[in-house]
Amino acid sequence: MRKTTKLLAVILALITLMSSLSIMSGAISSKSSAKELLDYYENCIITTSAKEDIIKADTVDESREVADYSSLKGKDLEATKKDNEDWEIYTGEWDKYNSYVYFYCDKYEDFYVDGRSEFIDYFSIKREIRRYELKFKSAKYAKAQNGDVTLTFVYLYEYDTEETETITYTAVINKNGYLKSFKYKTVGSLEAESIEGNFYNVKYESISTYKFVYNKVDAEAIEIPEKTIVLGKDEEYKLDVTIKPDNATFKDFYIEDFDMDWDVADWYVDENDEYILYAAGPGKTTFNVCTYSGDIVETVEVVVEFTFLERIVHFFETLSNEITGFFGSIFDQITWFIADLFYTEDYYEDFEEEIYEEVTYVE
Repeated sequence: MRKTTKLLAVILALITLMSSLSIMSGAISSKSSAKELLDYYENCIITTSAKEDIIKADTVDESREVADYSSLKGKDLEATKKDNEDWEIYTGEWDKYNSYVYFYCDKYEDFYVDGRSEFIDYFSIKREIRRYELKFKSAKYAKAQNGDVTLTFVYLYEYDTEETETITYTAVINKNGYLKSFKYKTVGSLEAESIEGNFYNVKYESISTYKFVYNKVDAEAIEIPEKTIVLGKDEEYKLDVTIKPDNATFKDFYIEDFDMDWDVADWYVDENDEYILYAAGPGKTTFNVCTYSGDIVETVEVVVEFTFLERIVHFFETLSNEITGFFGSIFDQITWFIADLFYTEDYYEDFEEEIYEEVTYVE
């Protein structure tokens, strides 16, 4: 039995080794076809998702819109430019937003999308091609002296209006077959209407860059000075959380509030990325503070205390809101009933078509 176990272990080790060798950068070159480059990239993210539990991506989102006023003249040109300046649109300036996001890998089946991990689903170019029927334009390979491989894929997306959008995917992969960064860039144009009803072109660009951080040291503990937090009416409390050890790779945490009674307390993240608890009503409730690695969970209790007078006022405020909501719902039902009597089927078809047009871009 032991010999069989050892044999299986050897076979598994060989399979893992062959898998690693198959995705090394030497498997592709500048002479590789676009299909081979794309297959190599997809194999990298599949292998990475199988090896890692969770991956952090530091993200930068940038976007801008640039107006081309060459088709406008005279007062129409001046008025349109002035109007756009007042609304601060089509300025050509880049809007920039920094954040981070964690992606779950093969281990977390609850986060699977269409049978694959969240990480694969988000960064798979093949899935993008299938979902949006993208048309291939070009593929490029480059290799740096440190062994990093940069793959660039360019595709076209065609709208029903016959307008096109150019989508560029740029992936940097290290010599071990792991993604170092991924950039998603879209470039397109739209038609805008001037003050006098003429049309001019607006070019738009958006770039999302992801730089990946892989877990090396698991979190082992969560330190919270106060496990029971007492709040009074309208009070707030900044949650103080420390992840240990100090060299843990992922120092971020998240709140799991499935069992939290939001009528008692709730939370939000302020402009400084601090977690703020606030009192909503008298009572007790709990929530969990969780790490992204190590599966560490700490439960925090929130106690909200109201004075006798505050309880009476809160009771009548809650009752008033419930009554208002109840009669508001009845009023909405009556409104729709009257609408059914007077509006034709064609009206509803037109209305549904307008709504559909507004949301068709959402996937």
